[in-house]
Amino acid sequence: MNRFENLVGKSPVETELRVIERPIHPDAAIAMAFWQGRPADGIRIGRDLPCRAVARLLSRIAVCEPVQGGGDYRIQLAGGAIDQRLGRNVAGRCLSEVFDEPTEFAVRRDGLNGVIAADAPRMMRIVYRCGSVELLRHEAVALPVTAPNGTDRWALVFALYF
Repeated sequence: MNRFENLVGKSPVETELRVIERPIHPDAAIAMAFWQGRPADGIRIGRDLPCRAVARLLSRIAVCEPVQGGGDYRIQLAGGAIDQRLGRNVAGRCLSEVFDEPTEFAVRRDGLNGVIAADAPRMMRIVYRCGSVELLRHEAVALPVTAPNGTDRWALVFALYF
């Protein structure tokens, strides 16, 4: 279901998702500084997050665990800003449930798989438009992290809204 139906009625909403080299959102610098200052063994959920360095961004994070061999991701934790943006509590849900439009889901899933496989951050810009009107623009900074068990690889996403 299109999350903008109440706003635009039956008008088509276009979604532009693209990987970017450098985000322009001011809070992206905080997320990247957190990555650059990570411990030698990487960022571990429960040990290194939450922390003071990204405290002001905690409402904008999602911690995502791969399921089905990376075929989907379960959102283990979602900040309040993400829940508010999506109109519901998404913790415990899979990406495929939250983003039921196949292209939106696939781009996000593939991006998270790439983050974990490359063990490197990935940044994406997402723009929703109805005709010439921009409805929403945000950037996402995804970082590879280690699960609380110290073994499994997950992804930490900072959703930065304009």
